[in-house]
Amino acid sequence: MRIEVIAIASEILSGQVLNTNATFISQKLRDKGYLTYKHIVIGDNEECIKEGILKALEKSDLIIVSGGLGPTLDDITKRSVSDLFHSSLIFDEVVAKDLRTRFQDISLLEEQMMVPDKAEIMRNHIGTASGFIFSERNKHVLLLPGVPHELQAMFVESALPHIEKHFPLDEPIYSLNLSVSLLSEPKIDQVLRKIQMMNETVQIGIYPRLNLIDVTLTAKKKEDLEPLAQELKKELKTYLFEEETIERALHEELILSGETLAVAESCSGGRIASRITQMPDCSKYFLGSIVSYSNEMKERALGVEIGKDGAVSESVVLQMIKGIDEMTNADFSAAVSGIAGPNGAEKEKPVGTVWIAFKAGGKIYTGKMQFSGDRNSIIEMTANFVFASIYRLIKYQAEPEF
Repeated sequence: MRIEVIAIASEILSGQVLNTNATFISQKLRDKGYLTYKHIVIGDNEECIKEGILKALEKSDLIIVSGGLGPTLDDITKRSVSDLFHSSLIFDEVVAKDLRTRFQDISLLEEQMMVPDKAEIMRNHIGTASGFIFSERNKHVLLLPGVPHELQAMFVESALPHIEKHFPLDEPIYSLNLSVSLLSEPKIDQVLRKIQMMNETVQIGIYPRLNLIDVTLTAKKKEDLEPLAQELKKELKTYLFEEETIERALHEELILSGETLAVAESCSGGRIASRITQMPDCSKYFLGSIVSYSNEMKERALGVEIGKDGAVSESVVLQMIKGIDEMTNADFSAAVSGIAGPNGAEKEKPVGTVWIAFKAGGKIYTGKMQFSGDRNSIIEMTANFVFASIYRLIKYQAEPEF
């Protein structure tokens, strides 16, 4: 079978947002043994939507469409696809009752109460846009909302069960995913080439993402995966984690250990704390973060004295970690100060220069990193480095590597 994922979103074509929905859908399909044939993006234009879906139906058995199901004037996916399937839009009392129950103001939601009469409805328990399944001559078109958290819930709750029911796999594909922190792509590639020789029928994928690298092992026989996974764990033991994100891996270790964490942030601007506090139960270990962005705030909040080496220096992160430690007495603490850019660089301190300090078990570690990329990439790489280094300290008692 062939699966095509289509995003209806002019904002993706204009570069305003990334197509994260397609990534999520393909990852979830892969986890179930399905491989996506194609990703495409179409603007909010009725003619283009109809043309794109008709072309997809020529070659693909399952088309998963995201976006354009909202109540605003540019949300035209439902009507466009309904036309293709000669389906009329009718008022649905069940959908209407649900919207009236969950939303006080339904004056703008009348369009959301109209559903295609030839489609199966997928309920949206979070937002206003229902999802729909059109089926004709063994071809299935699934319409999902474009809002990521709504799409994700609906895809897992409704779309995946439908796919597994109507497209059972004769020969499923098995995947095993591992992630690596703090190592370069060439170094990991050397290890993977060695492991590949153990079984060349297993496909190995390597996907870099800002100081982290995802490794995917794929095979037609599930039993082929484990020997390679064990060898990979042996080769890269302290750098591996199996959670979806590195902060989740650290989260689980801190809850397990019962230890606490605090952070003093400058160039990361609170991003470290933000990623931690997105996870439920982080209050069991996370004591807080001081975002001391300006020199004045560093001095007032953390007792830092900016010396001749400036704010981006070993001296400053040492004082920052001392200040956050005295304030919280956390078991683990980290401090970061750097130049995220695009401005602020100096001859000796180019954009991406970040000084980092850690405190663990009464011992302090400091070092300078040189990250590359745009401002957001440098901030995320800084956060990933902090999470990964503390994770290795807790799980493996491995000292930070600068």
